[in-house]
Amino acid sequence: MSRQDLLCENPYFPGRRGDLTHYRCWSRRRCSACATLMMWDDQEWLRTGVQHWIEHGVSLVFLTLTLEQPKDYPQVQEMWRQFKQALDRLVSRRPGYPGGLPFARVFERQEQRFERTGETVMHIHSLFGGIQYRGDRLSGRPQRGKHLKAEELGLVGAVVTKEEVQRLALRYGFGPVLDVTQIQARPDDLEASYRVARYLTKYLGKFEHIVQWLPKGRQVVTGSRGKHAWIPGKTRLDIRKERAQAAREYRQSVGPAPKGRARADAGTGEAGAS
Repeated sequence: MSRQDLLCENPYFPGRRGDLTHYRCWSRRRCSACATLMMWDDQEWLRTGVQHWIEHGVSLVFLTLTLEQPKDYPQVQEMWRQFKQALDRLVSRRPGYPGGLPFARVFERQEQRFERTGETVMHIHSLFGGIQYRGDRLSGRPQRGKHLKAEELGLVGAVVTKEEVQRLALRYGFGPVLDVTQIQARPDDLEASYRVARYLTKYLGKFEHIVQWLPKGRQVVTGSRGKHAWIPGKTRLDIRKERAQAAREYRQSVGPAPKGRARADAGTGEAGAS
């Protein structure tokens, strides 16, 4: 991908007339270049969270929930809120519970369902910190082979079974089809966070599939906030600013671009609509 491919399609020019300093629109909906940069920022945000919890010895579980019928965003958001609270209550008295369940979440349209019926029905892909999936095999599927448990990886978390998660999913309106995976990462495995983040990021590349379903101002990827934030003390905007600063420092180290080359970067700006 060239610098030209990353030029903002809808830049704005603040200041006096004749000021050529421009800023990105930071809109996934209106600009494919900004959507690409935001996807890279989100990947770094996901990776930083995974790295944080693994380094602190906290187990991570990948969980996919599936809806059976089309539902709008407010309904799905409320179902998710109730499910998350119920899961927290379920494991709150179990050994290894860290006091809360940090999470990151990504929406994806069910492609086969859409091609067959034209209906927009969601998958919800999420990472949960502080719980461990108790099972010798990923999601109980024998063909996937044996995977290590959290304690074998040097991580701790409250134990949960697939049957318990499935009961909660059905109680709060999700379908019976779900996937539970114990993240295979050790505290000393520096590459693990990149692998996990790349896996979730592939769903962000399908944002155009749900642009009509997702209300304006809502994000295709989000995470827990407050006391049990996905990255304690850091927001996605903080990650974007850090990456922008690193890019500026790199450009200064290599010197000015040749004359006539268009600038692909345009400052940090504020996060726009989803």
